Amino acid sequence: MVDIDPKRVAEARKRIPAWHTNQPFTLSSVIKASVHPNQPPMSNCPPPIPQMSRGVTGVNSMVTATTRKPHLTVYHNPSCSKCKEVLSILSEKSHLANWSVIDYMGHQFSRDELYHIIDLLQLDDSNVQELLRSDAEEVETVEEAVNVLTHQPQLIQRPIVIDEERKKAVICRPPSLIMGLLDPNQP
Repeated sequence: MVDIDPKRVAEARKRIPAWHTNQPFTLSSVIKASVHPNQPPMSNCPPPIPQMSRGVTGVNSMVTATTRKPHLTVYHNPSCSKCKEVLSILSEKSHLANWSVIDYMGHQFSRDELYHIIDLLQLDDSNVQELLRSDAEEVETVEEAVNVLTHQPQLIQRPIVIDEERKKAVICRPPSLIMGLLDPNQP
């Protein structure tokens, strides 16, 4: 039985950017990248390739990695035109992502959930007001914004789309901002 060192696997994944794109890579590049510089190659154990489909294409036996579609979470208000536009874009581009919808009007935000959203949006005390609608009271700190939104979730700016895998979120105003999350080449 072969023990697989998770650190070596993580290092190999960093050295193979093709795992995160639709770019082809050769099988030999996968094996070379999986070898730690100070250790001999594992002759009978190819590196794991998680969440991918593999197929042989071309004359040179290239292996093409197809990454899994990202899963997006949309915080949505059914009566909001911008939210409807975002869902329309997602429907048109359904080949690029899977998604789930949270109707935040019937959803009670937890404090942890709000802090997580604020973190993914990369907001801090200086710009947390962006998370609140224009008719909301002025807040000075993240703590104040969390206090307001736990009691009045309808004051959150919408729609918010989150990609947990890439640890990224966007307030989609305008709705076309969602394209940044649908582009697999975006970090």
